[in-house]
Amino acid sequence: VLILSSGPLGWEVVYETGVASDIVLLEAGDVNADGRADVGWTDTTCGANACFTTAHVVSYAEGGFVNWIEDGTTMASAAVSLQDISPEGSGQELVMTGGVVGTVQAGPQRAMTTTWASLAGEPYILQQVRRAPSWCLYHAIEDADTALAEGRYQDAAAAYRTAADDPRLVACWQRPNEVDELRAYALYRLAVANAYADEYTNGDSHEHA
Repeated sequence: VLILSSGPLGWEVVYETGVASDIVLLEAGDVNADGRADVGWTDTTCGANACFTTAHVVSYAEGGFVNWIEDGTTMASAAVSLQDISPEGSGQELVMTGGVVGTVQAGPQRAMTTTWASLAGEPYILQQVRRAPSWCLYHAIEDADTALAEGRYQDAAAAYRTAADDPRLVACWQRPNEVDELRAYALYRLAVANAYADEYTNGDSHEHA
């Protein structure tokens, strides 16, 4: 990708990516409605089992084009678009859907959708991650672990209880005793989540006493 600007001596290159891969231009214009020129594009490289796409946004600031999105936009088998879908962001949001690698060695997988937003014209940041529904027991525990890491202790406890008890959740990998091991792990993490929830509740009560 080259961006050229007209100057006193004619056209000059004001930005170049240096990326040698399959590039798709998403949009050139004021993408995040901050009054400055932006360019959004993706680059894709493919291996034996999957293609990986990275999304880019640059914005004209301080006399040149600078990166206007945080790192971490690379996704397998991704479909990428710019859409105005969030009232919290400025202009259009970057939406990426995919995340599945077509090989059994990659482990249990499910598609996801990530949304990146420019808040008040600032650089794009990851705002939301939505994972596809799944009856895979591993995925249920993965969601519970996420809730615990985010400090949503009651949600985590409920999710671990479901992972331990719900017969509809099944194995989705090839590990011997997968279900028994994962349910045992869920019960252990349920105790951890309940302990954190009790500590948080008691601490909150003491603060308001």
